Amino acid sequence: MARRRREELEVGVSHLDAQHRRLVELLVGMQAALIEKQPARELRRLAAALTLHARIHFSDEEMIMEGAEYPGLGKHREMHREFTDGILRLQTKLRFRRTEQFAELLNFEREWIARHLDEQDGQFSLWLQENAVEENLGKVGGAAENCSIPITVSA
Repeated sequence: MARRRREELEVGVSHLDAQHRRLVELLVGMQAALIEKQPARELRRLAAALTLHARIHFSDEEMIMEGAEYPGLGKHREMHREFTDGILRLQTKLRFRRTEQFAELLNFEREWIARHLDEQDGQFSLWLQENAVEENLGKVGGAAENCSIPITVSA
C-alpha cells in the first residue's frame, strides 16, 4: 500500500486528528533529542511521554470507534495492545542501556505509528466516509464526549 500524504492521514474526527498530530510532534522531538545527544534521563522522559500519549489516544480512539459501531474495532484494539506491549518491553531495555536502545525504540515507534496511521486508521477513515458517520463523534453528545484531554509535556 502506498503511503498517503500528511493531509490524507486525517480520519475526519478532529479530536483524533489533533492527537495524531501530537504523536508525530513527539516523535520529531525524540528524533531531535537523539541527534542532539541529550542525556539518557531526557531520552527516557521523552519515551515515557510518547507512550503515555499513545495510550491515552488509543483509549479515545477505541471509545470513538465503539460509539460509531466500527466493525474493525476488535482487530484495531488488538493492534493497540501489541504496540503497547512492544513499547513497554523496549522501555525496560532503555532503563538499563543507552542511546542504541533509544534509537531502537524510536524506530519501532516511528514505523509502527506511520504504518498504523496509514493503514488501520486509514481504513477507519474510509469506513466513516462510506457509512456517512459525521464529525459529531468528536463533539459534545457524540461518542468522544468523555475522551481524555490532549496532554502536553514540559521539559
